[in-house]
Amino acid sequence: MTGGENARQLRISLGLTIGNTAKLAGLAHATISTFEAGARNPRWESVEKIAFVLGCAPEDIVDPADYIRKTDEEKRAVAKAAQKRWYLENRDRVLKAHRAYNDANREKLNKQRREYYQQNREKELAAQKTHDARKQERKKAARADAKKAGKPPKPPKPPKPPKEPKLPKTPKPPRIKQTREDKAEKKGKVLAQKQKKPQNENKAPARGYSYDKRANSWIAHIGHWGKTYYLGRFKNESDALVIRKEAESIAPDDFLAWYQNKRADMKKAPRIKPPPRQKKDPELLKKHSVTALMSKTEHEATKAAAAALGITVSGLIVQALQDYISKERDKDHENK
Repeated sequence: MTGGENARQLRISLGLTIGNTAKLAGLAHATISTFEAGARNPRWESVEKIAFVLGCAPEDIVDPADYIRKTDEEKRAVAKAAQKRWYLENRDRVLKAHRAYNDANREKLNKQRREYYQQNREKELAAQKTHDARKQERKKAARADAKKAGKPPKPPKPPKPPKEPKLPKTPKPPRIKQTREDKAEKKGKVLAQKQKKPQNENKAPARGYSYDKRANSWIAHIGHWGKTYYLGRFKNESDALVIRKEAESIAPDDFLAWYQNKRADMKKAPRIKPPPRQKKDPELLKKHSVTALMSKTEHEATKAAAAALGITVSGLIVQALQDYISKERDKDHENK
């Protein structure tokens, strides 16, 4: 039987509860409950208190051999081994927690380091000076001891060769700032701006409205909070400029309400439609087709051949072209 079971039997024979035993012994309730359950052994002093309450000797409850006192070195070794074992088992979790803490408190830690460095900078400099002074004193003492012992002194270091006098630097010529045009001419290139046409062919002298060449009208627009709002299409330039100036005068907070009202007015006003696009003349297309280059007899023969094969005239022409291309390829392969 274990010590906890012995203590439990003695307690029950005396009619005591765990709580009463803990109060009389001056211990915690958990100490006695864990001891009786065999989960944990209390200290020897606690065992003596429990034995006093139960009216027996500590040796009647537990084996004294289990409570041999260890030296401080043995305790430190056991604790170090347990700490090492725990670290090896939980190494990844500990490192992950350290990294997470450093990432979360990086600015705070850097601030603490800077404050510590500023506060202790003078102390560190003074400590360095005293260290250097002591080092020099030790060197002097070592030299004096060597002289007394009769050791030959170290040979002096050879003198450094004299430095050659530096020649005066030749002054650099003043730098001439070159423009982009000068650099382009020097490299033998023409600027891309001269070669390319301007992309925006806006006839409007001011921003906010442009000319639509196809519809022969002026379009007004304005930007507000990263979006472009359409203000309408007008026949005259002056009308587009007026509505653009009116939109500029509106406060930013009231712009959307003003725009909704203006949009309703624009829907009521007659629209300026662009002229319809001209359709291509079908007769003009026929003139430039392949069949237009054939004579009447050739066209009729091609039509009859296409009807015999069950395909259209254009399909027959495409098929003939594919055959011709394949034959030319075979000839090239044979020549090679």
